[in-house]
Amino acid sequence: MNYFWDFDVQLKDKIDWMFNVNHLFLISFVAIFIVALMFLLNAKSEKGQKITKICLACVLFILEITRIIWDYQNHLHNGGTSENFNWWWTISFQMCAIMTWTTIITLIVNACVKNKQARVVKILENILFGVAMVGGILTFVYPDCITTDKPFLHFVNIQTIITHSLLIFAPLYLIKIKELKIEMKNIWMPALGFLYVGCLATATSIISGNNFAFALECDLLKDVGLNIPYPWHYLFVFLIVFLLTVLLYGVFEIRNHIKNKNIEKQVEKPNKNKNVYALSVLTFVFAGVQGLLMMLLMGQAIYISGQTSLLGILILIPFIVAVLLILLGLYYNKLSNDDNFKKNKKTKIFIVTLIFAFVLNIVVGIYQLALYYQKEKQ
Repeated sequence: MNYFWDFDVQLKDKIDWMFNVNHLFLISFVAIFIVALMFLLNAKSEKGQKITKICLACVLFILEITRIIWDYQNHLHNGGTSENFNWWWTISFQMCAIMTWTTIITLIVNACVKNKQARVVKILENILFGVAMVGGILTFVYPDCITTDKPFLHFVNIQTIITHSLLIFAPLYLIKIKELKIEMKNIWMPALGFLYVGCLATATSIISGNNFAFALECDLLKDVGLNIPYPWHYLFVFLIVFLLTVLLYGVFEIRNHIKNKNIEKQVEKPNKNKNVYALSVLTFVFAGVQGLLMMLLMGQAIYISGQTSLLGILILIPFIVAVLLILLGLYYNKLSNDDNFKKNKKTKIFIVTLIFAFVLNIVVGIYQLALYYQKEKQ
């Protein structure tokens, strides 16, 4: 146990995990671990599956708490104090850290809620697949978070490997027990998840001065010669990672098509009001674009001085706006089945919301430009 937990255990020669035999071993270990879990966690009953979800959530919770405890104790062991300990970085608002807590919440909600088809549950499950799993996969594709001067079986490495492996396993388990079906029409759900990660990471980065989830700077882009200024580099980070999610959804969509091509569906689809349904789809698209642009503009406006500020909490507004727009889109999707919708005057809500969002973007954009030119003059 001392060797596993010890603060002073260090290798004589650092281990290189990048694109070599060690990297291949790491990927193989993770693959075998996930496959083993798929076979071992094989409860058939609803009660057994509920216990499995709660146990997975508890394991993730314990792993995160013990990681924080180890980092704090290691800090004290090396002469630090509670006053100069970086709680922000240790608690962490990196993409995978955010997704770890989101996975814990999702598994508990999924285990406790009776209606497994509830919209909130489906959104959370798709965020696990499209964001948490993608983040976990990228961790092992580019394993820079594996500590190079500690043994493979040391706590800091085992905690990292198991946690990220469970981020991959959790959505796969939900697919296995047929509670999660991956369909391209739900791609907006992980898109909302990425916006959630981006807003939270940017807000905490601006408040704390740390660089969570490449929110303030991305060394990887600079390494390949893309010197994109803050915050527009984040747009490229979003697009690159989201493209991987789209590819994953595409693979499962093809799988669904092959599986169902010989099955004739006899379910009659309701006759939707096309105009209202178009408003619903437009709202989903607009929610993501609007939220992302608001996040970038507000982030630049607040952080243009290069100073940390509690105003960073305002970066959560774009996510809230996007959620409200999506709720409105879901509301209109429901009303599109109503033949009497033309008599419903609530359409004005949709129009007013869009106008308000556009005006807010313009105001924030003007404020950002004013600060930018003021700084340039100085």
